[in-house]
Order: sequence, then C-alpha cells, then structure tokens
Amino acid sequence: MATEFTLFPQLITELRLEIWRFALPEPPTKPLFRYKEGCWVVEELGLLAREVPDPNGENLQARFDTSRVEPLRVPLPLYSVNHEARGIAIKHLREHQLVASRNNTGFLRQFNPQTDTIFLRTADAHVFGGEPGDRLHMPEMINRHVSFPYSALPRLAVTPSGLEALKSEPLDTFLTTGGMITTLYVVDVPATSTLTLQDLENEAEFPLVGLEDASRARLAWSSSRQEWTDSGDDSEARVRLRQMVAGLESIGLYPGGDDWDVQFVNLTTH
Repeated sequence: MATEFTLFPQLITELRLEIWRFALPEPPTKPLFRYKEGCWVVEELGLLAREVPDPNGENLQARFDTSRVEPLRVPLPLYSVNHEARGIAIKHLREHQLVASRNNTGFLRQFNPQTDTIFLRTADAHVFGGEPGDRLHMPEMINRHVSFPYSALPRLAVTPSGLEALKSEPLDTFLTTGGMITTLYVVDVPATSTLTLQDLENEAEFPLVGLEDASRARLAWSSSRQEWTDSGDDSEARVRLRQMVAGLESIGLYPGGDDWDVQFVNLTTH
C-alpha cells in the first residue's frame, strides 16, 4: 500500500492550497487558560491619574497582570513542510494571534483579557479568593493605599468540584476587592469526548480546550430581586446548575449591578 501521494506537486495551485488549509489545526474559538498564582501586582499609576489625594503621595493600583498567564501551546507542523505550506501557516498564525516561542519549539497563544477565560483548578481555589487581599498585607504594603480596577477578571471557569471549593473560600473578598467576575462558567465534557474533567484538574500540561458557543443552561442573578432567572433548552442541566449554585446567594455576588451570570457549558477539544 502506498504511503505517499507523489502526484501532489502536480495538482493545480488552488487545489494544493485548499488541501493545506484543510490540514490546519483549528484552535478553540473560546480558549481556556489555567489560573496562575502570582499574577496580582501593585503598580504606580502616576500623580496625574490620581482621582483621590493619597496621604503618601502615591497612586497605587492592584491589577491582575494578564501577561503573566501561561500561554497556550498550539502545534502547527504545517509551518515546517515547505514554502507553500508555510505561507498558509503564516496566515493562520496572524488570524489566531499565535506567536513563535522564544526557543522556536512551537507557537503560543497569549491570553487576551477582552475575549478569553481563566480556568481555576479546584486545588487552587484556596489561594484564588484571598490572593488580592494577601498581596496588600505584604510587609512593604503596610499603611499604603491601593485601589482596584472595577473588572479585573471578568470571566472564570471551574469544574463542578471547583465551584464547591470556591463556595467554601473567601470568594466574596475577591469579588468586592479584586474586581468583579461577571460570568462564571461551570464546565463539563460531552459524553463522546476522550477528555475528562480530571485532565483539567491535574498538574500536567494544560490541554488545548475551549468553551462551546451555546451553554446548556444559564442562571442570571438579580441583586435587586435577590433571585436567579434560568434559561436554556436543557431542563435537566438547568436543575443541576441550580443545585450547584446553591449557597452563592449568601455571598452577595454582584453588589454593583444585575449582570452576573453562571453558565453550564460543554468543553470543546481540538
């Protein structure tokens, strides 16, 4: 049986280019990036940006430094095939915001806080809720005044066990001082997937996964009415999601408005 298609170079250019495009990997459209402790930093904004006079003459702000989030590693073997395939690969790199790693061992997708989501392992829940406050209690921060941006980390994803861990940690401290999370994704895997939730929770290299565009169920919290409003076609998923969020009401989730929501979403893999 032949293992090579020796006639490929004789195909018309348009057909060869189309075949190269079909060979490209399709990264997740809504990728997940693993949470990393130590991304909270305190920086000086400068005197001109100060709104409220500080007795120390400083204008300090704590923020979640997204440049410290580990990038995703995206394989792209097509880049090394030949000149023609590399041209297709370069267009793919630009379209999906991929950059070459420093040691040229592959390509990286950097975290984009405007579109991407941080995944929090269950084991990291104990540091997540209190990390902003812990940063302010470092010896060098005594008697210094620090502000927080309003929405430092708008999207967070957890497994069902991760949500249970969050409910037992000082999540309310994070929400009120560390910047408001406006969307919390509770992730699950389709029955046909070879990926397991444990694959996300372990210490190994983080898999290339994303979120499906449509959620299985969604709960929107109204701070004015103090109630959840559910939506979604999967009635079983809506019931399960209500069970999972039970207890979050006591935290006082979103004191700034009514646009907090929790979504039960399947993962996509590529």
